[in-house]
Formats: sequence, C-alpha cells, structure tokens
Amino acid sequence: MKPASKKKMLINIILYALNALFCVVFIVPLYFAIVNSLNSLFGAPVVIPKYFEYINYYYAVTLIPFMRYLKNSIMIVGTALGLSLIFNFMYGYAFARLPARGSKLLFNLTLAQMMIPAFAIQIPQYIFFSQLGVRDTLWIWVLNGVAGTPFIIFMYRQYLYQIPREIEDAAIIDGCNYFNIIYHIFLPVSKTIIAVAMFYEFIAHWGDYMTPFMYLTEKNYPLSIALFGLKYVLPQNPSLQMTPVLNAAALLLSVPVFIVFILCQNQLVEGVVTGSVKG
Repeated sequence: MKPASKKKMLINIILYALNALFCVVFIVPLYFAIVNSLNSLFGAPVVIPKYFEYINYYYAVTLIPFMRYLKNSIMIVGTALGLSLIFNFMYGYAFARLPARGSKLLFNLTLAQMMIPAFAIQIPQYIFFSQLGVRDTLWIWVLNGVAGTPFIIFMYRQYLYQIPREIEDAAIIDGCNYFNIIYHIFLPVSKTIIAVAMFYEFIAHWGDYMTPFMYLTEKNYPLSIALFGLKYVLPQNPSLQMTPVLNAAALLLSVPVFIVFILCQNQLVEGVVTGSVKG
C-alpha cells in the first residue's frame, strides 16, 4: 500500500472514530431520558428497566393543564413563523433586488446584529416592551417578527441575489408589480431555503425558555416553561420525586421537533446545499 493511501486511510479512521464519539455523546442522554421516562416513580434511575411504566406520560399531560399550554405554544410559534415568512423574506428581497442609497450600510448594520449576544439586549428590550404595555401578550412576538431575524434575512438575501435579473425584468415588462413578482416568481423558486428558515425559526421558538419566562405570566406559559417551570405533584403522594415524569415531559416537548424534521428533511438538505452553493 502506498504511503499516500495509508495516510488517507488513517485520516478516514480518525474521522469515523470522531463521528462515532459525537454520536455517542448525543445518543446516550437521549437513551437515558427514554429509559427513565418509562421507569417506576418509586425506583432509582436504571440503564435497562425491568418494567415499562407508560403511565408517566399520562401524568405528564394530566397533572398540569397540558392542552392550555400546548395552545399557547402553538399560538406563539404560529405567530412567529407567519411573520418571519412575510417580513424576513421581504427584507431579504429588498436587500437583494432593490438597491438604494444606504442599502448596503443598512444591510451591514443588520449583519452586525448577529455579533451581539442575545442576553446583551434583554434588559433594554424588557424595558422597551414594558413601556409599550405589551407584556404578557402575543405582541412581544409580533413586534419581534416585524423587526426580523438578521440571520434569516441574510440567508434570503444571499439566495435571492443569485437569481437572474432578466426574470424579474421580464415580469415587470409584463405588468407585474413587486408583490406579484415576489408571490409568483421568487417564492416558488425559494421553497427550499424557506424550509430551512422556517425550521430554524420553529426550533428557536418552540424550545425558547427565556423570552416567555421574562414576559408571560403562568396562564400564558408555553410548554417549554410549563413542563419544567411548574412542579408536578402526585395527589396521592405529594412528596414523591417525579423525575420519570419530567423525562416523559421532555420527550413530549421534543416530539414536534422530530416530526417536523422527518417531514421536511429532504427540503432541509436541499435548502442547505442550494444555499451554500448560491451564497
């Protein structure tokens, strides 16, 4: 075997070993969460349970007003996703296709926001929303959605910038206005990158803990807070540790993420590849 081939084989072995290590790091916590969600409330954490206690999932959705918190989560995520699709796409389109004086500076300022840690603006944002009187309402997500997400705007801008301008010019000659151009031309050809952006936004808002915790009261909590911020208490035994139920609740919170990923994985892969090539 040639030295170059030996070196390549050694590199491949190291890469596969690292991939296997990363898989173990991510899979082991998930495995223990699944196993211990099926463990007895009266037993210690185990590696392989002798009996499966499916009642823990029943407790996870009945010991708290689960459906109310689920409705709150759907309203928050639905509002955020809808506004993200409309406004982020329009901002990206404007930066990519409508050059104007100062647009490059404004785009650079938008990118600069990506370098600011989220916690650095939490206090000013909290004061601002409090002065507006929109605490404990969906207006928090409406205003954030209208303001846009810098990373998503950047993705759209980079993708739309590469589309040939002749297509747009032909549509203008045919009498289309900018909204018709966006709806009939740019949206259909941007489905893959939109899927990536929507998945990113879904993950960010579905599992968001800090924003709802800062602005909402208990009755308006989403699942991301309610399942862990509220204490599970078994009426028959109030002092009982409910760790298996918490594991079950964590898995229930993850189910929509897995479902969305499985349904959209082809579009996500295509969108990432297309975006990287066009960007």
